[in-house]
Amino acid sequence: MLRDSRLSHLCLAGVGAVLAGLLAAPASAERLGVITLDQPLISATGDVGFFAPLSDFQVLASPGTATVPSDPTAVTLGLSVLIDASGALGPQGGALNVFETAGGTSFLTGSALDVGFAFDANGEDIIEVLIGSLGGSAAGAFGPTALATITGEFGDDVGAFAGPIGFFTPGSSIDVRPVGVIPLPAPALLLMTGLGALALARRRR
Repeated sequence: MLRDSRLSHLCLAGVGAVLAGLLAAPASAERLGVITLDQPLISATGDVGFFAPLSDFQVLASPGTATVPSDPTAVTLGLSVLIDASGALGPQGGALNVFETAGGTSFLTGSALDVGFAFDANGEDIIEVLIGSLGGSAAGAFGPTALATITGEFGDDVGAFAGPIGFFTPGSSIDVRPVGVIPLPAPALLLMTGLGALALARRRR
């Protein structure tokens, strides 16, 4: 009984430490590590900019094509995400809006959940926006979450990307795909392990 009690206390301490780490962990300027599916796909080309006074990253109205699952549909894509100077998603979040070009029907909408980056001084940069709360006529085909991937030239690092000057990059490519797997961060895995050990200790008591 004493051994089980000590184990429970150790598990609780570990869970508390992991929770504190999760809450205190700073945002990192890295890719999200999300695995996406090939279809359905929204693919567009348009102008991308970061408007520094508002900390607003925008994909301006961009013409593109959607395949859901295979029939091509002409769409127009817009994306607005508030990103702070550290590269973290701002408290106001952001939104994706895709509508059919011909009739203006809402095709896919959603709210920004997270952002990721990959900067290449010698090549193209990548910005990822994880989108949830999907709506529109294609929401059922995309499932609960989607990933918007924007490729172009956006600066050498987060400091240049989300800095006070801002930037404007025409002709960037934007793809939106459904998410297959969202990996858990290491602290979350530790948290799950700790909770499992705590449950086991309580059952043994």
